[in-house]
Amino acid sequence: SQLREEISVYAGEGENRRILISRGNKIRDRDNINYTVTDVLVNGNDEVIVKCVRAANPSVRPGENIEISLTAQELKDYFELV
Repeated sequence: SQLREEISVYAGEGENRRILISRGNKIRDRDNINYTVTDVLVNGNDEVIVKCVRAANPSVRPGENIEISLTAQELKDYFELV
């Protein structure tokens, strides 16, 4: 059995709230595929968007990367810190 750590995007509340995840963090999805955080943005609705990248399968797409953008809720529901 493996303990799964829930990712929290924020620490603190109100004016003291800070974003915890940053560029370079490694995350893993439920299929054990690792991604690297490339950017963390806050849109006009104060929603955090986390951009990530991973290498594509070299036998299918050699030399290419797969990029994804995640909301804080998607990050919390489907990913864990590595």
